[in-house]
Amino acid sequence: MSKKKLVMAILLAFTLSLSMISTAIVHAQEATSQAGEVKSTDSESQSDEPEQSTSSENESDEPELTTGETIGETDVTESESTEPEPLEYEPSLTLVSSTWTGQSDIVLEAQAKGGNYSDREIYLYVGKESIGGIRVTPEVNLDSDGNGKIVFKNSDLQNAAMFGPNGEEEINWSEIDQMEIGIYFERDGQYKGRIIYVPVDFAVSGPTEPTEPTEPSETTTITNESGVTMVLPEGAPDQLELTVTVSGGAEEKAAVQKVIQVDGDKIKTFDLSLLFSGQPYEYNGQFTSTVSLPVPEGWNLDALALYYFNESTKEVTPVLFSVDRENGTVVFATNHFSKYVLVQKDAAVEDENGETTEETVKETTKKESAKVTDTPKTGDSANVGLYTALLIISALGIAAVALLRKKI
Repeated sequence: MSKKKLVMAILLAFTLSLSMISTAIVHAQEATSQAGEVKSTDSESQSDEPEQSTSSENESDEPELTTGETIGETDVTESESTEPEPLEYEPSLTLVSSTWTGQSDIVLEAQAKGGNYSDREIYLYVGKESIGGIRVTPEVNLDSDGNGKIVFKNSDLQNAAMFGPNGEEEINWSEIDQMEIGIYFERDGQYKGRIIYVPVDFAVSGPTEPTEPTEPSETTTITNESGVTMVLPEGAPDQLELTVTVSGGAEEKAAVQKVIQVDGDKIKTFDLSLLFSGQPYEYNGQFTSTVSLPVPEGWNLDALALYYFNESTKEVTPVLFSVDRENGTVVFATNHFSKYVLVQKDAAVEDENGETTEETVKETTKKESAKVTDTPKTGDSANVGLYTALLIISALGIAAVALLRKKI
């Protein structure tokens, strides 16, 4: 055999030997890593077990575990447990009778769950359209836990006047299809409203005697440059001047949002006052007037709410109103003036039917964006390095053999 062929054979044997040694090293490291993991797992499990004492004295000193006692991880779990967050306040309201016929009271069964009765609203519907509201104060009989009955007396309902687009007017109950009764509860600063729809099937006792038509009383309408109008009844002083200041105050918004969620900045405060012969007129119960407030352009007429803002207590009270769609105004009756707050409710946030809302969509998007891909396990990078070194050595050996053959 020539020297050149001998050198080529030696290089080829050397290359194959390096490949086998590298492969053995890789498999040895993998086996060592797996054995280390098993050993680590065994040592951890063994460390959790109590040590066995070889002395009888040590055994007698250890307390015996009785049935039901736990050690180790259970104690840690109990010490790290946190108190559950308080549940959101959710009172309930149930209609005792199904339909109001004008022959009995309307009785509501309330479970205020430790809360208090706060206020109420009643609106009348013909078909699916609200034509106005009524003011009837119920008898509230709730115990210390907020459980009991809220009763609207039959006589009070029948004698109530309706406040509609044309001001105060009589009710033809035979035309009314249903009532919407909203009851507000409060507990620890949480205000919750519950709505009950009462079907109306007013029973007319018999034909009534025709009455002579009455002449409409003389009224005076005064208008402010802000678009607010006030209809004064007969008997109100002459030469009254209406002054209005429109704003979107922070105090009023904070008070309203204790009751409902406002849709963004869609809130307007109307500070109403009267002047008589250029001097402030104390309007507090002398007469009842009908006031119309303009609804800002672009607001949803089906999602409006109106509140009276008490400047002393910084709280709001819901006001009965109707919507004049033709003129784009809300109409209500009042016998005193102060600040009245008109808002558009945010229907996307309050969802009691379990439907997906704008807030839940945002939360889901946030959770999805927080997901990350799995990273390699510890040790995988070392194996990759060994395989790379093996490929480089093999490539160098093959290149050397090919070069020698070419020279031969």
